[in-house]
Amino acid sequence: MMRKLSLAIAACAALGTGPALAAGEESHITDFAFSFEGPFGKFDQMQLQRGLQVFTEVCSACHGLKHLYFRNLGDEGGPGLPEDQVRAYAANFEVPDDSDDAAPGDTRPGTPADRFP
Repeated sequence: MMRKLSLAIAACAALGTGPALAAGEESHITDFAFSFEGPFGKFDQMQLQRGLQVFTEVCSACHGLKHLYFRNLGDEGGPGLPEDQVRAYAANFEVPDDSDDAAPGDTRPGTPADRFP
């Protein structure tokens, strides 16, 4: 019995030191100063517009922005698009037509007042 206990303790000690040795040396995380950090941080408008372009070309195939309106693209905290560009961008999307004279399933070009589809 004592021999089994000794072997069990030796096995646990041998197996338990592997992960500790694999951890290697301690590393430190570098802190970068981002422009959007803190309560008074600001986003770069060009970065936001590039992000919108990437979303439109890549991400929108699978992901949506259903809680965001097209008009938010012209907001101060957003990409800051001019009103005519917001209208043109919204018109690229087909949204459900919920007017009184529309048949079920009809679509129309988007307007700034519409949500992203």
